[in-house]
Amino acid sequence: MQLAQLVRGDKRSLKERFNPRDNSIGFVRMVLAAIVVICHAQSLGWNKPVLLGRSQVGDLAVDGFFVVSGFLVTRSATNLPTLRRYFTHRALRILPAFYLTLFVTAFVVAPLVAVLQGDSVMRAFTGWDSNWKYVIHNCMLLVRQWTIGGLGPDGPTGPPPMNGSLWTLFYEALCYCMIAFLVAVGVIRRKTRPPTTTLQYYLPALVAGGAWALYAAQAYHVAPAGPQNVGRFVITFLFGAMGHLYADKIRFTPAWVAVALAGCFGALFLSDDYLVLGSLPFAYLFWWAMVSLPIRWTTETDLSYGLYIFHWPTEMILIAAGATRRFGELDFAFLAMVIAGIGATFSWHFVESRALRYKNTALPDRAWAWLETQVTGRVGQRHPAPEAGTGTPGEPLEHPVAGALLPAESSSVAASASAEASSSQDGYGVRDAYAAVNGYAPTADGYATSHGFGPAANGYAPVTNGYEQSNGYGEANGYADGYADGYGQEQGEYAANGYAQNGHAQNGYAQNGHGQNGYAPNGHPADEDAFTYGYPPESQQAPDRLTTLLPEQPLGDPGDPAYRR
Repeated sequence: MQLAQLVRGDKRSLKERFNPRDNSIGFVRMVLAAIVVICHAQSLGWNKPVLLGRSQVGDLAVDGFFVVSGFLVTRSATNLPTLRRYFTHRALRILPAFYLTLFVTAFVVAPLVAVLQGDSVMRAFTGWDSNWKYVIHNCMLLVRQWTIGGLGPDGPTGPPPMNGSLWTLFYEALCYCMIAFLVAVGVIRRKTRPPTTTLQYYLPALVAGGAWALYAAQAYHVAPAGPQNVGRFVITFLFGAMGHLYADKIRFTPAWVAVALAGCFGALFLSDDYLVLGSLPFAYLFWWAMVSLPIRWTTETDLSYGLYIFHWPTEMILIAAGATRRFGELDFAFLAMVIAGIGATFSWHFVESRALRYKNTALPDRAWAWLETQVTGRVGQRHPAPEAGTGTPGEPLEHPVAGALLPAESSSVAASASAEASSSQDGYGVRDAYAAVNGYAPTADGYATSHGFGPAANGYAPVTNGYEQSNGYGEANGYADGYADGYGQEQGEYAANGYAQNGHAQNGYAQNGHGQNGYAPNGHPADEDAFTYGYPPESQQAPDRLTTLLPEQPLGDPGDPAYRR
């Protein structure tokens, strides 16, 4: 059936065809990672770039990663309720494996390369480009030191970088910030607040088109050149984002796919910078591949990110050990892929997936709240409760800790209750800020009765305003077992294991503190977005009936590629 549709085409839109549990994104990313491994093996081991037209194939693969990331990360940003939760997801996705690779490269790979080259192991620890300086200089994602001790095979411009894959992560992070900015200013709108006018709907396309026009002007020296690689990655990421934002308009037919292929090859062979003429056809082909290729990637783990960041130091070790004298080009690349795959597997199971378990827990919110208190003093002082009578019906209120807007219908009740709720000294209890009627709990000892964010049966609170039973994160519309307009049963979590019946779960912020295994009876899945990676184990997957449009909520859709990077 899939092969027949591949030949005949499918009249459904990208939005209708995209199934977060059944798509080809994982396969596409593994292919892209394998291409990068092969191309770097050629350039490192034999100093031979792999070209297609006038462009390097490895660069095309990296650009493909950015298109896929743009699609998935924008999907995440439009689904998540706050930007701080968005940044938490992004940080937990890329930083743990990045720091693992950084330390392994500095303190394992570099000394090993020195020994294999016949040098003293101390060469990696001394000098202006020592390994400890390598960690310090590069710890903020921006690679400012490329070599360690001058180690590695001599090339036309001296020794190569000790890990030449990490530099793109800084630009990935810049693109995350760009999407967050576009969400903050309303260019990209969340699903809870969809565009209501034609201008709002097409504004993201105008921004992407303006970015492409500026890039083209710089390529033809009409405009001053910008920072190197920024324009390249911004437009590939934005064109990937357009795939999500206009998925209801995008359709695939054999004729359009052929036109896109022709446009890409024409741009590759006719232009020194294929993105000037071929950026849209290039993105279109990846949109098509994500939903049309008959090969599906259904494994519970996703190794493409680990393979991408571990393969370069692996190849450095193999070259120092003389592998290029014993193996041919493809054999060398295959050996490097296998060894790097082992490292990627270790990284996934022991670092990445474990870090992602915290993505949808309360721990990130507590960290943000703690940081806010360090900057502004008490959170209650930073966001005082409104005075009695000041609430305006229909006007939403911003919650001081969660950073979300309380429902509009809750505002007037919140105002009337706030006078009673403004005098306590115990956080958000009965007499302070958002208390009995509008807050987290009915008592005066912090956020809840005993342990979590509310009494036993209603998520955050027992009443009808704020984060509670009817309007907030509570029983009917919230982190609970009700309807489809909050983060409830039909959109994200489900009653027994999410932010649900008893606090944050049956055993979550309730009977046993943080729950039996995390914040719910089954813990949290190992999940995330683009370079966004990884499926949760089958035992942690939500029932199929709970598959939703909110892919990154706790125990949400386990097959959603927006769980991965």
